Amino acid sequence: MSSPFRFHPNCRATVNESLRRLTWASYLVALLFFVFPVVDILTNVWPWEFSGEQWRFGLAGITSNYLISLIFGLLWGACVAAALGHRAVLSAIGVLAGVGTLMLLLLTLTFTLDTLQVRNQVLDDQRALFVIGAFKTMGKIVAAMVTMLVLALNAFRAAKAASASRAAAR
Repeated sequence: MSSPFRFHPNCRATVNESLRRLTWASYLVALLFFVFPVVDILTNVWPWEFSGEQWRFGLAGITSNYLISLIFGLLWGACVAAALGHRAVLSAIGVLAGVGTLMLLLLTLTFTLDTLQVRNQVLDDQRALFVIGAFKTMGKIVAAMVTMLVLALNAFRAAKAASASRAAAR
């Protein structure tokens, strides 16, 4: 079955050259999508009070709102690296996503315990909103954790495939 898209024979070379010209800009965009949310999270929860369950509960809620940008930055960087065969970048993204997965697992566990502790401090007439917010936050964190795990595994697989294709080209 033929593709619905027909390209000029020299199109592949043109696309590869265009991608190479956009490499640094693409990596900078990925970096911005990753770094800015981290900075926003860290500054939104300042001053840090790791011993306070209300602070940790708030940290989880704020973090859950920024996870999609972090994941997009990692995915964008992985796509650019995969398209250009940059194994080291793919491996670095795999490590970042793997560490992110572990951090989100830890956040899930602490958020569960903090929710149980903070729940007793919530007024009865606001308890329904508290429960809805807690479930929404937990859902976002778990979805992001699974997504980061999949991204980590596939970034490592893509790095391995890039190594294999580079070896086969020699």
